[in-house]
Amino acid sequence: MGRDHVHYTVALSAALLAVLVSVFEVLRSRLWWIFEPRCHHAEYRAQTPEPPSRRCFGWIRTVASLWSDEHFLMYAGVDGLVLVYFLRFATEQCLFASVVGCLVLVPRYH
Repeated sequence: MGRDHVHYTVALSAALLAVLVSVFEVLRSRLWWIFEPRCHHAEYRAQTPEPPSRRCFGWIRTVASLWSDEHFLMYAGVDGLVLVYFLRFATEQCLFASVVGCLVLVPRYH
């Protein structure tokens, strides 16, 4: 009985992730003015990094590997950088809790 609940939870979470990522991809390509660089002043335009690719999932590689914190600070400002730090912290905490939870709870339910 417990194992079925774990499978249903994992399947529901995976389906919800797929739906939310798909919605984000559609909105990102259609509402480009929200997700493109906001530095329009001529003095700062040369310092603004290139925007992420508009291809499907093209933003992941660009944001994860090519942008340093300094580039992100120029692109999004202090508020954006603080948000990125918070999201990194929350991701690390959730990943840790998920791994430990799976290692402890799944065998316990089984």
